[in-house]
Amino acid sequence: VLIIRSSLPASLAIEAPSVETTKASASVTTVISRQAVLTPDGRYLLYSGQNIAGAFQLNRVDTSSLATGTGALVEQTLTPDPTYADITIVILSPDGKSAYLGRTDAIQKVDVESMQVVATYAATTSGDPKASAAIAPDGSRVYFIQNSTPGILTVLDTATMTALAAPALTVPGPGTWLSLNPLGTSLLIGGETGPLETVAVATATTLNVAIAGSGTVSSTTPGIDCGATCTRSYLDYQSVTLTAVASAGSTFTGWTGSCSGATTTCT
Repeated sequence: VLIIRSSLPASLAIEAPSVETTKASASVTTVISRQAVLTPDGRYLLYSGQNIAGAFQLNRVDTSSLATGTGALVEQTLTPDPTYADITIVILSPDGKSAYLGRTDAIQKVDVESMQVVATYAATTSGDPKASAAIAPDGSRVYFIQNSTPGILTVLDTATMTALAAPALTVPGPGTWLSLNPLGTSLLIGGETGPLETVAVATATTLNVAIAGSGTVSSTTPGIDCGATCTRSYLDYQSVTLTAVASAGSTFTGWTGSCSGATTTCT
């Protein structure tokens, strides 16, 4: 009999969590707090709620003001149009500059720095609270599911806040959560009983660049920096602009393959 024992070194022992500091919010009427997100740089904490007067709110706290000391919290409150009812979902763009609010009757885009609503999408989203959301790896698309039977999926272009084609969900039962795979190609939709169905939302396509001669090719969308990195997988809805730069003593003569022409850029 082989017995294997494993233990953490004392230096890696996990300490019990503890509260470092407690500070009261100046928004003292807030009685319900729901969704909370932290910007990738850790600068801001955003959370949705509802105050004692029934107004729906989005609060932003400067996390540096949470440090132990006598200073008050540095925070800002947004009270968006009450017409669209509750804020059930808050999701951030990958760069943390935009927040997307899932509300009962709309989806709204908020500029995190100014704490202002910059766009609202209200078509085909009313009547059911938004139950869950996910955002594409590049931040160009956001996915919301409504708590209906079956669930209704809304896909928005985040730049324009307009609707894109969305697959119809077919499995009976309310869709209450969704999860986007790391590649951004498919959504797993689930409910109270667990996973319900998987739907494709994009296709991964490989872009290959080859250089004949002396020079480099780079892309505006991160990924291609050839000669070092000449192959990259992109999603089929992404636009990639390549720029060729000839080395000193060389001249760019043109593209072949999927690109054509003699200009130094190709989209």
